[in-house]
Amino acid sequence: MHICFCHNVTRFLWNTRTYLEEYSGIKKFSPLIKPILKSMRQQDLLYAREPDLYIANSTTVAERIERIYKRKALVINYPINTDKFIFSAEKEDYYLISSRMISYKRLDIAVETFNWLGLPLVIIGDGPERKRLEANALDNIKFLGYVEDEWRTYLMAKAKAVIVTALEDYGLVPVEANASGTPVIGYGAGGILDTQILGKTGILFNPQSPDALQLAIKEAEGHQWNYQEIRHHAIANFSESVFFKQVVEVIQEFCGRSILNDLNLNEKWLEELNNPKVITKV
Repeated sequence: MHICFCHNVTRFLWNTRTYLEEYSGIKKFSPLIKPILKSMRQQDLLYAREPDLYIANSTTVAERIERIYKRKALVINYPINTDKFIFSAEKEDYYLISSRMISYKRLDIAVETFNWLGLPLVIIGDGPERKRLEANALDNIKFLGYVEDEWRTYLMAKAKAVIVTALEDYGLVPVEANASGTPVIGYGAGGILDTQILGKTGILFNPQSPDALQLAIKEAEGHQWNYQEIRHHAIANFSESVFFKQVVEVIQEFCGRSILNDLNLNEKWLEELNNPKVITKV
C-alpha cells in the first residue's frame, strides 16, 4: 500500500508566480520556462495517481489535493515537539513575529501597522526582504535576525501575542506560540483555521491588510487571555504523541480494509474518517 503524507501540492508548479516572484530576473526566461513547467505539471498529475491514500497536513492542503490532483485526502495536522517550548503566564510588553523575510509572508503589513500604533514589535528571522522592511520601520520595531532556539523560545513565551500575516499552507508558528501559552493574531485564511480557536487561542483578521490587523491588535489588547488554556490546547491537539497515534491508527485501519482491494469501500471509509465523529479535531 502506498500512503502519502502530503505537506502541499508541488508549489513551484501550481503556484509558480508566488514561488518565483523573489527572483527578479525570472521574467526574461519565461518563454523557455513555461513549456517546461507545463510538461512537469503533466508528469506531476501522472505520479499523483500512484498513492492509495493521501493524508494532508491541513484542510487547506487537502482542498488543493482534491482540486488539482482530483484525490480526496484525510487531514491529520502536523505536530510540534511541545517539550521544546516553555510556558509563561507573565507576559512582557512586546509583540513578536518569527518568520522568514520573503514577500509572500507579508511582513510589510505588520511594519505599517506597528508604525501607526507605535507599539513595540520584535521580529526574528532573516531573508531578502529584511533591508526593505528595516528601511520602512520606526524605532518601536526591532529586527533581531537569526536567533538561537533557546532565545527564540524565551521570546515566544514572553510575548503578548505572536503576529502571523502570511497565508500559510499549515503554519507551525501559531502552534508553537500556543505551546508557549501565547495567543496568536493571524491572517484568517489557510492552515491557521485548523489550529486556532477564535477568542480562546487567538484572534484572526481578514482581509490581509494593515487596517484589519490594527483592529485585531486593539481587540487583543482588551482581551482577557487564559494562558494555561492556550498551552493545553496545543499539547492536547498538536503534540507528537497525538500525531503518531492518529497516523498509526489510519495505517492499520486503511491497510486492513484495503486487503479487499475495493476502491469504492476505501472511498466510503475515507469519507467516514473525515467526519469529526470518527477522528476528533479542533
